Amino acid sequence: MSCSCGGAGAAARAVYPVPVHSTYFELYRMRTDRHFLHQKLVAFARKHGLKAAAHEFSCSRNTVRKWLRRYQPGKPSSLAELSRRPKHCPHQTSRGLEGQIVKLRRQTGFGAERLQHEFNLSCSHNAIARIIRQHGLTLPRKKKPNTKKQLRSVKRYWQIFGQLSTDTKYLQDIPHYWLQMTRLKLPRFQYTAREPVSGACFTGYADDLSKSYATFLAEQLSVHLAGHGVDLSSLTWQTDNGCEFLENKDEQGLPATVRALGSDHRYIPPKRYTWQSDVETVHRLIEDEFF
Repeated sequence: MSCSCGGAGAAARAVYPVPVHSTYFELYRMRTDRHFLHQKLVAFARKHGLKAAAHEFSCSRNTVRKWLRRYQPGKPSSLAELSRRPKHCPHQTSRGLEGQIVKLRRQTGFGAERLQHEFNLSCSHNAIARIIRQHGLTLPRKKKPNTKKQLRSVKRYWQIFGQLSTDTKYLQDIPHYWLQMTRLKLPRFQYTAREPVSGACFTGYADDLSKSYATFLAEQLSVHLAGHGVDLSSLTWQTDNGCEFLENKDEQGLPATVRALGSDHRYIPPKRYTWQSDVETVHRLIEDEFF
């Protein structure tokens, strides 16, 4: 058996004398010098034949035929890749409409969806976004470290205990905490008040999400701060628009309670989640490092 294998290996080395360590398609995907790859493939095929080249480069015979057919002696550019762009595209955006989109983008600065909605353009918002990118009219995104530096410079001039960012964290959706919560009947919600300047954090825990617990936290914390000399008249409670912080005529909630104690209250604008970045960061760290 060893003799027959050796004979087969010798025959293979005799037919395919030039070793290729990577296959044709591996080199093709690596985006190496494809022109040199085509030259090497054609030279091998002309010397050893179509079947030997297909075996040596681990590609199909049609691939070898294609480059042999395109090859022209004395013309290296014949082995260059041709464009795969279709000669005719019936859905291509017209030049007039493309120029209109570029003009409107420069005048208004609107995004793709708003341009389509405001000016009733006949192409999709994806096509509008592509045209905006091709003409270099996209606005660079703000980098997160730069945004953090800007926020630090602003918070540096804030008055200590001038604001309390208040939010609620759902504990029942934390996988590592859920099993202990159900077995030991631990709290399901965390009510958090964060002071952005000093970093002071006050928390309360409850089994339900309700206005009563949010109001109770505001009452207890206001009494605690007033007992330590904090001027409640200069304090503003900031919350999102969650159901536990809303109030109506029949039931007074956290906003009315803190105003009765001398403080002020405000809701963050809709979809302005960065306004609560301080307390949200605390919630993330608590989940990662504690729960």
